[in-house]
Formats: sequence, C-alpha cells, structure tokens
Amino acid sequence: MRSVLVLAISLGLMACTRAPAPEAQVRALLAQAEHAATSKDVTALTALVSERYKDDDGRDRQTLGRLLRVYFLRHDSIHLLTRIVSIRFPAPDRAEVVIAAALAGTPFPSNASLDGIAADIHRLDISLAREGSDWRAMRVAWRSAQVSDLF
Repeated sequence: MRSVLVLAISLGLMACTRAPAPEAQVRALLAQAEHAATSKDVTALTALVSERYKDDDGRDRQTLGRLLRVYFLRHDSIHLLTRIVSIRFPAPDRAEVVIAAALAGTPFPSNASLDGIAADIHRLDISLAREGSDWRAMRVAWRSAQVSDLF
C-alpha cells in the first residue's frame, strides 16, 4: 500500500512540473546537435531540422543531409569547440541563435585553446521554430569567423 501511495505522489508531482523554459529547450537542442555532429550521426542531426528547412543557398532538409553525409565521409573524426554567442526569441515559437564553432580533425586541448590545432572557425546564424513541442532548425547561415569569436 505504501508503494502505491509513493507512486501516486510521484505521478502527481510529475504532472505539476512545468516544461523546461524555451531557452533551456533550445540549449538542449544545441547540445544534441553537437553530440550528433561529433558522432557523425546524420540521422540524429537531420532529425533536428524542419521539413520546411530552406537556407540562403536554396538547400532543403534532404540536400543538407546529403552534404552532411559527404562531409562526415571525408573526415575521419570531427571535434568541435563551440560558444553560444546569443539566443533571442523574436516570437514565442521562434528563436534566433548565433554560435561560434571551431571544427578540427583532432581533439582540442583541455584548456580550450587552438594552439597547434588546424581548425576551421565559423559563425552560424540559426533560425529555429517550435514544431509541436520540439524546436527544429528552419535556416542556417554560416560564414568564416575569427578565433576571437570563440573566446
């Protein structure tokens, strides 16, 4: 009987808990994307992209997935050093994220410096939209960035 009471209280508490704040949800999505990229998991990465995705170069979700597959095949390993520059919410169901990211084929030193590492540094401007209860990428624009953007 006691275990039934504990279960009932637990379920009641779970029902009262609120969903994570939008910023926490977006940060979780970004962490998922980073993990999928370093794992070279195209399926997991494209699952975070909206079916309505369209970037400035006219790429859709399927084209983006194909580009990721080629990139992952060409690189034995992928290591990322990222910094979220900003997260804005222009509307309750929209988010604009800016990320600075360094991509390398070898691990970054533990002090998070780029000393002795050949890395490509990019700025990613990401537009997200809430689709149901999930956030998905609607557009990503990237351009070259500087080491100073990471720190």
